[in-house]
Amino acid sequence: MPDRFLHHLPWLGPLLAAGVGAGVGRYGLGGDFWTVLIAALVGGFLPVIGLSLWRRFGR
Repeated sequence: MPDRFLHHLPWLGPLLAAGVGAGVGRYGLGGDFWTVLIAALVGGFLPVIGLSLWRRFGR
């Protein structure tokens, strides 16, 4: 049943998380290009990794 709600996460999650990561890197951390890029990449890949770990160990 939880998979029904998480089926969009591999597509929507990384885009949304990258946008939030870029915003946090720019305005929250006051960073330059590299800080924003690293925050967006880390935030974009975390949902994908989290979903794969959820599917593997969460059941």
